[in-house]
Amino acid sequence: MIQFIQRHIKIFLVILIVKSILAGMIIHLSLCAQGIDQDGFYLTAGDTRSYFEPLEHLATQGKYFYLNLDGEKVIAGRTPFYGLLYFIGHSFLNKESILSLYVLLQVLLEAISVLLLWDLIRQIVQRKWIQWFGLLLLTVSTYHTFWSCKLIPESLALSCLIILFWLLSRARPRAIALGILLLILTGLKPYLGILAVVVSVLIIKREKSLSSRKTWRSLIALWAPLFLFVMVWGGRNYAITGKVIPFTEALSGYSFTEAELAFRKFMAAKGESQEYWDKKAESSFYYGRESVYTLDELYTDSYITSDTLLTIRQHLSQIARGEAVEEERDRKIAGIIERTTSHYKETHPSHLLTGSLDRVKDLIFHSGSYYLPIAKDSPCYSEWQWIFKLMQSLFYYLFTCFGLLSLFLIKDWRVQFMPWYLIALFCIVLQFIELRFFLLAYPSLVLGSFYLTGRLHRSLKPPSSPI
Repeated sequence: MIQFIQRHIKIFLVILIVKSILAGMIIHLSLCAQGIDQDGFYLTAGDTRSYFEPLEHLATQGKYFYLNLDGEKVIAGRTPFYGLLYFIGHSFLNKESILSLYVLLQVLLEAISVLLLWDLIRQIVQRKWIQWFGLLLLTVSTYHTFWSCKLIPESLALSCLIILFWLLSRARPRAIALGILLLILTGLKPYLGILAVVVSVLIIKREKSLSSRKTWRSLIALWAPLFLFVMVWGGRNYAITGKVIPFTEALSGYSFTEAELAFRKFMAAKGESQEYWDKKAESSFYYGRESVYTLDELYTDSYITSDTLLTIRQHLSQIARGEAVEEERDRKIAGIIERTTSHYKETHPSHLLTGSLDRVKDLIFHSGSYYLPIAKDSPCYSEWQWIFKLMQSLFYYLFTCFGLLSLFLIKDWRVQFMPWYLIALFCIVLQFIELRFFLLAYPSLVLGSFYLTGRLHRSLKPPSSPI
C-alpha cells in the first residue's frame, strides 16, 4: 500500500489538500452555526465522551471507566480502540491538540482511502476519463469528509473498510494483516465482526481446499488477533463485572430509563427513526425538540388518544432537559407506552413489513447532504453554500441510485455484502436506525456505480468497422 501511494504521491497530495480544505470549511460552518468558539480543529458528537473519558481516567487514575449522566460508573462501555491515541498523547499534549490530531489523522486516512477506492475503480473500468471522473467525485464529495471532522469512529471505520477491500483485491494479501485490520474494524464497530467470516470464506475459496495446511495457517493468522483481544478484553470485563462482554457493553453502557426503552419499541413498531435530535424524525416531537411534526399529524384512535401522546411527550421532554424523574413514575409511563405499542401492533398487523420498509426508506432516501451545517438561518450563511449543498446531494444520489441498481446486477461481494447486511441488521433485526448507519455502504455503492457505468459505456460503444 505504501508503494502504491508513493507511485501516486502527487495525486494523493492533491486529494489530501482538497479534503483538508473541505474539513476546515465544515468545522468552521458548524461551530459558527452553533455559536461555539474553540481553539481545536474538531467537532464533537453526543457519543464522543464515551470514547475518550475511559482513556482519560485510565491515564489519570489507572482505571478504565466513565460516568453516565446519572453518575453510574460504566466499567466496560466501549472498546478502547478509538480512544487509544488519546491515551498515548495524554502525557505530552494538551486535550485540544490531541483531539485536533484525531481529525487530522482521520482526514489523512480518508485521503488514502480515496486513492485506494480510485484504484479499485481503475480495476473495474478501462476508460481513462471515467476513472478520472470517479476520482474527481470522490475527492470533492463530503459524505466521508464530514465524519472525518467528528470525534466518533465512523470515518476511521469507513477508511479501514476501504483499505480491507483494496487489500483483498491484491493477489496474495497477508492473512495476519487482514486479521489486524478486522480486529480494528470490529473494535470500532462490533457488528463488523461478521467480515471475519466473509474473509474466511474468501480464503477457503482462494485456496480451493479446507483441509490444506496453507488454508489453516491463513485462517489461524486471520482469527488470532480477534481471539487474543477477546480473551484479554473479555476476560478483564468478566473479572470486574461478572458479565460476558467480548466487545462493547449493551447500549454502550448508557443508562436509559424504562420509559425510553419502551419508547424505542413504540417507534420501531411505527417504522420511525429514534433520532430525536432530527426535526424530521417523529421522536423529535416527543422529546420536545424542534420538529416538523404536530400533535394533529400523529396517529390516534379511540385507544391511542391525544392525551396519551401528550403524557408520553411531557415525560420524555423532562428526561431530554436533564431533569430528574421519579423511578415509579417512569415505570408507569413505560407501562403506558408498552400498552400503546401493543395496541398499535394489533391494529396494524402488517407493521413488521411496513415498519421495515419505512426504515429502509428513511435510512437511504434522505437529502443526501443532511449532515452539512448549512442553513439559511446560520450567521455564516452565503448563497454559494446552498449550491454546494445541492451539489453534495447530487453526488450522493448518483452513487446511491446506480449503486442500489448494481445490487441486482453485479456479482461481486464488495458490492453486494455491506448494503444488504446493513439494511437487514438495522432495518429488520434491530429495528433501530440512524442515518449515519448506512455510511459503511458507501464504498460498495461507489464500486457498484462504476461497474454499471463501465457496462453502460461498453453497450453504447459502436462496434468496430471491419477492415
